[in-house]
Amino acid sequence: MHRMIAFLSLINSFTASTRQHEITELLPEEMEQNRHLNGWLYQSNRRSRRSIMREALKKWPTQSPIYYDLDDDIASDYELLWKIENVLSFFASHTCLDFKRGRKGRPIIQFVQGDGCFSFIGRQFRWKKQPISVGRPCDKHFGVMAHEIAHTLGLFHEQARFDRDDFITINTGNIEKGAIQQYDKDPMYSDTQGTKYEEGSVMHYSATINAIDKHRLSIIPNDMNHVRTMGQRMKPTFMDLLEINRHYDCTSHCPSDAAPKCLFGGIRDPRRCDRCLCPDGFAGHFCHQIIRGSQRNPECGGLYQATRKWQEIKGEVHSFVNERGDFLFFPESCWWHVKAPIGHRLLVRLTHLESACSPACAYNNVELKTGPFEYTGYRFCCDSDLNRTLLTQDNHLVVGAYARIASTKFIVKFR
Repeated sequence: MHRMIAFLSLINSFTASTRQHEITELLPEEMEQNRHLNGWLYQSNRRSRRSIMREALKKWPTQSPIYYDLDDDIASDYELLWKIENVLSFFASHTCLDFKRGRKGRPIIQFVQGDGCFSFIGRQFRWKKQPISVGRPCDKHFGVMAHEIAHTLGLFHEQARFDRDDFITINTGNIEKGAIQQYDKDPMYSDTQGTKYEEGSVMHYSATINAIDKHRLSIIPNDMNHVRTMGQRMKPTFMDLLEINRHYDCTSHCPSDAAPKCLFGGIRDPRRCDRCLCPDGFAGHFCHQIIRGSQRNPECGGLYQATRKWQEIKGEVHSFVNERGDFLFFPESCWWHVKAPIGHRLLVRLTHLESACSPACAYNNVELKTGPFEYTGYRFCCDSDLNRTLLTQDNHLVVGAYARIASTKFIVKFR
């Protein structure tokens, strides 16, 4: 277990200021609320809902493409079409699933601009068309669109897991009456594909979604350092992708006698069986290399050696988007690694932060990965997140920074 300071005051006081931007529009993690019940649209006909539930675990084909089509208003919107294809390409490159535009098969995925963001869990094979709604403003956020597509591929909400009470508390007294059913544990979500609960999953609700009083939490994490990790809509996490790969048995075609030895929690790449898919911050055929900068930030990131004296990382990542009200669809990111001698652990503190502040750090944030590295680390983006002392699980610390607006600047101290 980590030794860390829990800032319980966050439960009752959740707003924070930012040195750059105050986010006042509808947040990405709020866009799906009241649109469906644990992934299914509200149904006045109970028989219809039971039918949907029975199909929730039905899988899409892996030996042929998953066909999709677009409503006319989406097909003529080239920017939105690019975004849909970009998210589908992300899933295809990290799993064994292929997507192709066309009307072959039953059902096809039909992208629509409905009233908000919604989808259905799993393949509804009795239907001709299975809708995914990416109506505005859902189309502004890669992670929101990925969340809905992940439902269609078979993923449930993370907080619907049977073991969720070991990690979070549902504050039912602060949840709107019309939304309380969205917090039920789902009896169908019993197969977690051997994964641990992940507060940072793109399928997790945020800490204040559906809250009656937005200054108090509707979901309280046992580890309060995860309060802004929940509800992230940057992109699917490594563990989200791992669940999909296991659900579809994506590496069953790979030879069993030539499995790569993946480091830092990496898994076999279903597209290239001799290589690994790596957690964020790692790269290389066996996850033995570190990622540093991104395409727009090639010089950021780095490797540090820890000693008994306090040292610091002064880092920044730029979105190159400076107009107020505008932001990137997909975040820019950078990674820093800190190593201590084997047998030692690291103390770490985030002491300075310039970032867009929001409840689920939806636009900019700093991530501290104290281990295990396949899971999302602690994400921070507000002044109230500063000066917490964390302890790594071993001699390795990974620090990430994301930016969708302006830039994220930080100082992390370690020893």
